[in-house]
Amino acid sequence: MTLDNTRKKKLSIGIIGGGKRCKTILEMSQRERPPKVNASVVIVFDPDPESPGYQYASELGIETTTDLEAFSERKDLNFILDLTGARKVLIPLLVHKGSKVPVLDAVSSNLLYDVFNIQKELITTRRSLRQTKTFLERVINSIQEEILVIDTNFKIVDANDAALKAVSLTKEEVVGKYCYQICYQSQTPCNSKDHPCPMQDVLRTGNYSQATHKRHKSDGEARYYDLVLYPLKDENGNVAQVIEIGRDISDELEKRVAGRAKELKEDYARLVQEDKMISLGKLMSSVAHEINNPLSGIINLSKLVLRNLEEEALDEESLDTMKQHLGLVVSETTRTSKIVSNLLSFSRQVKVDVQNIDINEVIHRVFSIVGHKAKLQDIAVHFELDEPLLTVKGNFAQLQQSIMNIVFNAIEAMPDGGELTISTRHRDAKKHEVVVDILDTGHGISQKNLPNIFEPFFSTKGEAKGVGLGLSVVYGIIRDHQGEITVKSEVGKGTDFTIRLPAQERETSRSYGRG
Repeated sequence: MTLDNTRKKKLSIGIIGGGKRCKTILEMSQRERPPKVNASVVIVFDPDPESPGYQYASELGIETTTDLEAFSERKDLNFILDLTGARKVLIPLLVHKGSKVPVLDAVSSNLLYDVFNIQKELITTRRSLRQTKTFLERVINSIQEEILVIDTNFKIVDANDAALKAVSLTKEEVVGKYCYQICYQSQTPCNSKDHPCPMQDVLRTGNYSQATHKRHKSDGEARYYDLVLYPLKDENGNVAQVIEIGRDISDELEKRVAGRAKELKEDYARLVQEDKMISLGKLMSSVAHEINNPLSGIINLSKLVLRNLEEEALDEESLDTMKQHLGLVVSETTRTSKIVSNLLSFSRQVKVDVQNIDINEVIHRVFSIVGHKAKLQDIAVHFELDEPLLTVKGNFAQLQQSIMNIVFNAIEAMPDGGELTISTRHRDAKKHEVVVDILDTGHGISQKNLPNIFEPFFSTKGEAKGVGLGLSVVYGIIRDHQGEITVKSEVGKGTDFTIRLPAQERETSRSYGRG
């Protein structure tokens, strides 16, 4: 019988032996028949009607019999499978059927059974693989992180739903393309110092790699990703593919940066206030003398007036003298009150209000507090202030603190006396700046230390005279006012600090009176 005839004509198969093997063959014939053979089992013989194959055939509606002669009488059989190997069964059958019907003996039938059994296992394995694949696809697609599978040539092999959504492309548009084409719209792999390629690290080392990359979404929005790449190795330990897991950390980074900026701002505010307290402490000894002198004078003058009143010395000359004494008491009390008021204003932690400020007013306020200290150290103070001066926009207390720090440093740099010159001027019209110069003739700053003087906690004075916050705070305040501060110095000749601040229009009204 040719193959073509086999395809056209349906084969009727009879099975001798209704055991487990018979049941397996019947199960396979029900699930998946050979694709090029049109055949079916039509009768099963077994002397034991309780055998599993016999009973399963009955359930399927296939004829069953315990009578071998009845089996032999079937005229439609084209093929017989012997699964028993019993000669007492096979020989009578061969005598009855002769050579008209092919009979597979037990050995050949067992081989066919094994083929069917292998096919059964193969089908089961395929079904299990399909189920496993479907399960894994569902798991991977349910993950919010963007997952790519990339081969060693940087081509994308697979992508989950999150990755496809991020680039607004279908899987067909992504698979087969280079990862750098899809993720970065580039024609070459990432290789810059600020944008290293973790894929190259995995291929080179065989270990996982991690990096933070900036990517642009389809609408042009820039997003930051935390990328972790893991190698998939073959049986020889070589990297065959790489799994890339990307997590969008843009919102998290934004919150971190905002939180850190808030912390830094709060820390800076504390440093400014601490520096102010340090400066205030330095003031106390000199201010104590400055306040003590007028208070002593007030006490003595008050005693004189009181004695004249007790002695009833009310003649015209005595009254004139008492008036002079009371006038001095008023002026000295006013001066003392002014010093105390300025100290309280300087030490108080006030709200940072931005207003239009005359720098000359700030300088006068500073020297109303520190002028006596300079005088005690035999320091000649020279003012070269432009009048009227353009105002600057800023905070009065902070600018006062900045100039106070620089002046304090200048005074400390001249323990045996010297000259301190404070000048203000306008820059040319194009610059539109107000410039403040504070020049001293003190011991100066070495060229080695000069680049570091604005660094926090840098100090050349030793622990007893400060912690090095002053000039770093000054630098921060001037920078916050959109200005700049520079310094020139030479050891043994002095130091010159220059502050430049953006100026306002001349007609702007001044916010503070001279204190």
